[in-house]
Amino acid sequence: MSEDAPTVATRQLRSMKTVVSVDCLRIRRSRALVFGGVLFAGLCMFGAWYPSVPGQQVHHNLNLAYDLSGDLNAEPTPLVVHFFARWLLLFLSVLAALVGSGAIAGQVQSGYSRTLQTLPCSRRTVVFGIACTRAVTAGIITAIGLSAGGATIWIRFDTIDLATYLHFSAVTIGYAMLLTVLAVGVSALVRTRLRALFLTLGPMVLAIYFGGDIVASRPFRSALLVQPYQILVSGAHERLIARPHIEPYLDELNGTDIVTLESSADVPLYLTDIGVVLTLVLVPVMVLTVGSWRYNRRDHTVN
Repeated sequence: MSEDAPTVATRQLRSMKTVVSVDCLRIRRSRALVFGGVLFAGLCMFGAWYPSVPGQQVHHNLNLAYDLSGDLNAEPTPLVVHFFARWLLLFLSVLAALVGSGAIAGQVQSGYSRTLQTLPCSRRTVVFGIACTRAVTAGIITAIGLSAGGATIWIRFDTIDLATYLHFSAVTIGYAMLLTVLAVGVSALVRTRLRALFLTLGPMVLAIYFGGDIVASRPFRSALLVQPYQILVSGAHERLIARPHIEPYLDELNGTDIVTLESSADVPLYLTDIGVVLTLVLVPVMVLTVGSWRYNRRDHTVN
C-alpha cells in the first residue's frame, strides 16, 4: 500500500527543515557573510548620502530613466532610488555569487558531503533546502543594507517617500534572493567552488552590460534579468520610467526631459509587470532544477 499524501508531505517538510538547520549552522560560522552585510550597509549609507544627479546621460542609464521635469529637490527619494538601481546591480551579483556559489560546489573536498549523507534527506531536498537558506540569507543582508540606506535618506534630506522606498526595497530584496537561487543552481552543476564562482559571477557581470544595451533586442535583455528588475523598480514612483516602455518614442524627446507616456498598451507581454515577474522567477528555478538533476546523478565519492 502506498503512503498517505499528508504523511509523505510531512516527511519531506521535516527533511527540508533538517537541511535548512544544518546549512544555517554552516552560515553562522562564516565571517565573510557578516563582513559582506556590514559592507553592504556602508555602501547603501554612502549612496544615500551622496546621490548621483542624472544629467545629459539620463537616457543611457541602462533600462531605467528619470524624469527631469519639475523641481528635483522636492523628491529626493526617487532620485536616490534611481541611483541605487544602477550600482546595486553589480553588488547584488557579487553578493549572490558569494552566498550561493559555494553552497553546494566543493562539498566533497571540504567533507561537508559526508555530513549531508548522514541526513535522512534526498539529494533534491538538499539542493532545494540549501537554495531556500541561501536565498533568505541574501534577502536579510539586502534588507539590512537598504534599511540603513533608508535611514540615511531621512537623516540627509529630513524626509523620505516611504511608499517609494518600500516598493524599491521589496523588489530589490526579491531580486537578490532570485539571483542567489540562480547561483545555488550553478553551484549544483559543478564540483569546485572556484568554478562555481566563475560561472556565476562572470555571466552576471556580462548580463549587467548587455542587459542595458539598447542595440540588443528587448526579449534578449529580458532574459538577462536586469531589464525585468529595473522595470519593476520603475513602478515605485511616477518619475522613474522603464526605458523599454518608451524606446519607440525616444527620438521624439527633446534634450534630457522625459515625458511620461501612456505606452503600456504598446509593450509586449514580457515587458509588463506580470511578464517580468515570471521571467525573474522562471530563469533561476529552471537553473536550480537542472542543477538538482545533475547533483542527484553525481558520484559524490569522486573529487
